[in-house]
Amino acid sequence: SGSSGPMKTILRAAAACRKTAKAPRGPKITIDYAISSDGHVNRAVPATQDALGKCLAAAVKAARFPPQLKLGLQIDL
Repeated sequence: SGSSGPMKTILRAAAACRKTAKAPRGPKITIDYAISSDGHVNRAVPATQDALGKCLAAAVKAARFPPQLKLGLQIDL
């Protein structure tokens, strides 16, 4: 499975965010994020600070990654 686990979780949550925001095919929103050494996402900042952006950032924050420090990551959701 490798890294497919957390990404799958994020994409599922992102789809739910977009459904709630009634923007299933809206423009992608970039989330800047960082993973701490224990695999928790300790930072997730959406490019747009609206309800959808915040929901997407929360989706990224809820994911658990393999324990490895990674900074300056981005994902378009």
